Amino acid sequence: MKLDIEKLRVVAQVGRVGSMTAAARSLHLTPSAISQTVQRVEAMIGLALFERRPHGMVLTDAGERVVRRVSLMEAQLAQLENELHSVAQGRSGHLSLGVFPTLASSLLPRIVTDFRAHHPDITLNVRSTRLAALRSLVVSGELDLAVTWTYPWLTESSPAIQLRTDPTVVLLPVGHPLEKEPGPVSLQRLDEEAWICRSDGHEITELLHRASAHCNFTPRIAMLANDYQETQAMVAAGLGVALAPKLSTTTCRADIVVRDMDDSMPSRQLHLVQPSNRSSPAVQPMIELLCSLLSD
Repeated sequence: MKLDIEKLRVVAQVGRVGSMTAAARSLHLTPSAISQTVQRVEAMIGLALFERRPHGMVLTDAGERVVRRVSLMEAQLAQLENELHSVAQGRSGHLSLGVFPTLASSLLPRIVTDFRAHHPDITLNVRSTRLAALRSLVVSGELDLAVTWTYPWLTESSPAIQLRTDPTVVLLPVGHPLEKEPGPVSLQRLDEEAWICRSDGHEITELLHRASAHCNFTPRIAMLANDYQETQAMVAAGLGVALAPKLSTTTCRADIVVRDMDDSMPSRQLHLVQPSNRSSPAVQPMIELLCSLLSD
């Protein structure tokens, strides 16, 4: 037995309104078509669905079961339609967002809080990882959206929306001669300093070498640190000074000083990237939020 939902809906409507004529009017069919449909369903299941009485049709036990189940299915279909419409409009669904560590430790709490407040029906998953891994996850399609960054000598390979500039700052130990000097700091003023740099070929280290070459000096590297927290600790200990993106100083030690650099020092540019082969409707609300929070 293979039941036809559309024929069962005709049966259910007859049961609701109590006559084939009334059901025909509500369904924009002829009474003959309604009668034939009811007879086909009864023949298929081998059970009578109605008792024909002079003043209308009365449901049998089998007919009542059909009406009850069809009503449940129609309610579920209506709910599904609403859910699909919500997904299509970006009001519900799933979103996987990728971020880099300094963004995660600075602005991510506000991003998550604001997004959940305005889009409670979208399930948000966040992945924080280094830049190279972040880009790989975008290319593979494991992320719906990611915030990445570049320096002037780098390019973003995926389609990107440009966000804010993240300025380069210098970290100094408390009591450094440049701590209270007015105005932005010139890299040339730091040519005699020892430097704390990031390890593993990090771009902030590349930035130091490029900028110092432009100023005609070679930086003296005192230590290669694993992250910006370690960098801050070594600066506080007086081992040297360090360059860092400003976002990394959102959480900053009390025993170091953060100073802006002058306009000759390149800064990194933040971008929004997403896979070129797919796009979830839930992406657009996040793009709008990130553009609002991270635009210059």
